[in-house]
Amino acid sequence: MSCSPNLSEAFFKEDFQNQARHALDNRECIRLLGLRLLQKGLPETEVADLLDVHPQAVYKWLCRYKEGGAESLKDRGGRGRKNILTDEQEQRFKSAVLELQEQREGGRVVGRDIKEMLSKEFGIDCVNSTVYRLLHKVGLSWISGRTRHPESDPEAQEAFKKNSKMRYSKGYRKV
Repeated sequence: MSCSPNLSEAFFKEDFQNQARHALDNRECIRLLGLRLLQKGLPETEVADLLDVHPQAVYKWLCRYKEGGAESLKDRGGRGRKNILTDEQEQRFKSAVLELQEQREGGRVVGRDIKEMLSKEFGIDCVNSTVYRLLHKVGLSWISGRTRHPESDPEAQEAFKKNSKMRYSKGYRKV
């Protein structure tokens, strides 16, 4: 992307310094100040040295300004990881995971089960780290307490605890 350095009259009438003061983003502020330095007559390479950026960045700022004015110097979207589920789908995902756990008779839902559900219901094939990141995002934890066997008898366990003699004290066996 090459852009000629010849600048229009509108460029010299623009108040980049005032716009930089009101910029909400630091990178936008630096771009505006760079254009302000160009207004003052500094060469692109010197502006790049002063702002500690590559000279090609200054040329790109100029091109962006010529194409869309000062508004085009704002950050464009597209940075960062994209969400694989919309907000509505995230809520459906959360309820589906909770329902999946409710349907289990014993044990707990594991990443493999959730991956399978994501593939079937949402058409998303992903790795385990994505599953755990999604769980965290919707407020669920993949870490759970100890499971109970479906055929266990809590009353019999309590009776055993009450009737058994205390054989261990502080981790050591009494003799």
